[in-house]
Formats: sequence, C-alpha cells, structure tokens
Amino acid sequence: MAAAGTGASFGLAAAAIWGGADFTGGLAARRAPSLYVVAVAHSLSLLVLLALLPLTHEVWPGLPAMLLPLLGGLAGGLGLMLFYHALSIGVMGLTAVVTGLTTACVPVLFEFATEGLPKPIQLAGFAVAALSLWLITRTTDVSSTREAEILPLLLGLGSGVCFGLMMISLKVSATSHGIFWMLSAARLGSVILTSTLLIWRFTVRQKKTEAPMPGWILLSIVAGVLDTSGNLLFILATRVGRLDIASILSSLYPAGTILLAGLILHEHPTRRQWAGIALAMAAVVLVTI
Repeated sequence: MAAAGTGASFGLAAAAIWGGADFTGGLAARRAPSLYVVAVAHSLSLLVLLALLPLTHEVWPGLPAMLLPLLGGLAGGLGLMLFYHALSIGVMGLTAVVTGLTTACVPVLFEFATEGLPKPIQLAGFAVAALSLWLITRTTDVSSTREAEILPLLLGLGSGVCFGLMMISLKVSATSHGIFWMLSAARLGSVILTSTLLIWRFTVRQKKTEAPMPGWILLSIVAGVLDTSGNLLFILATRVGRLDIASILSSLYPAGTILLAGLILHEHPTRRQWAGIALAMAAVVLVTI
C-alpha cells in the first residue's frame, strides 16, 4: 500500500512538472519554430544527463538495452515537436487536455493487451473520454475558424500517441536497467531526430524562416530541464507502481498547463469545452479504478 502511495506521488509530481514544461515550451514555440525549441531543450538536457552519469554509478547496460529507449526518444521528440507547434497555434489548455488524454490511453491499452481485458468501469472511462473529446472539439462555427481550432487538436492527438509510446519504452527499459542510462538513450534518440531534421531543413530543403523572437532559448532550456525532470519522476512512479496508474496520473499535466495559460495568457475555454475538460479528468480517474 505504501508503494502504491509513493508511486502515485511520483506520478502526480511528474504531472505538475510536465505541465510547467509544456507551458514554457509552448511559449518558446510562439517565438521560434518548434524544431528549434526541442533541439535546444533536448540537446542541453542530454549534456546534463551525461554529466550526471558518472555520479550515479550505474552499470553500462550494453547497446541492445539502449535500443528501446532510443526508439522511445525518437517518438518522444517527434511528439514534442508536434505538441509545441499545436500549443503555439491553438488554445493551450484545450490542446493540452487532448494530448494528455491520448497520452494516458496508449499505455493503458498496452497494459490491457499484456495483462488482460479491462474492467467494465474502465471501458466506461474510454466512453467518457470519447465524449470529452467531442465536447472539447465541438463548435457551432463552421467557418475557417473551425479548421484553425481542429488542427491543433489533431496535432495534439498525434503527439499524445508519441508520448504514450515513449512512456511504454521508458517503463519496459528502465525496469531492469539504470534509470539515467535509459533517460540518456531516450534524449539521444530525440537529439538524433532533431539534428537530422535541422540538417534537412537547411541543406536539402534550404528553408528560410524569420528570425526567432528574443527569449526563446531561455524558455527552451527551462522546458528541457522540466521535461527531463518529469521523465525521471515518471520512471520512479513505474518502478514502485503499475504502468497504467503511473501513466494516468502523470497525464494530468494539462491541469497545470490550463492554469498557467489562464493566469498568464488569459485563455478561457467555452462552457461546453470546460465540460469536456471535466469529463476528460473524470475519464482519467475511471480508467485507473
């Protein structure tokens, strides 16, 4: 029972930190392309992790063990680029809820597939989740404004799938290997992805963009530090508890993003969308019972 409580605490702490990371990263993506933001954030966090490795005294797990978190890092880096871009062009709170709900569902489905079918109340949670998505994305305006609102939510769905896959890879790989080695491998995967895309952008595509606005590098660094800290807490949550519960609790991070977006950016969802947000949070609780 104590282990379950500790796991829940780690999961909720990860949610709080990830909420701040997403808000900060979303602000940075409004000042510079999301590719730049993720490249800076994850390159710096990789350097920090590599500097900390000698202090952890963790045993080198071998190259085969590094492959899974490396692939998870690729998925996580792609998801973060999609997510930051979605946050930069849409309403932060709504996009974060859709992403968080999708992020939670992917590891839960994985747990169902490996551990057995869900209970009826968990199936009800998925139904509530579907209803919440409909309410969040529902609007009476059928003009181009609707398309502008739907695109960030679609990007949020895609990023949620990527985040869910990363969660699974971190859980599976960090169960029997050193936490910091697995985190470093995941960050390396993301850095490889962003570096490849940057090379393609400036050499093959030769794309030129407007100069980024001031402050994006500092925001990116803060987002990277917070994101990596959240990953560490998530792994600790999965080590002392179940993957599905850790995933659901840590996926409550949209609450922090919504709060910060409301306080700082004065973003206010409609009543229908608030109802969808409430149902999304209820769905998160139902699938963990």
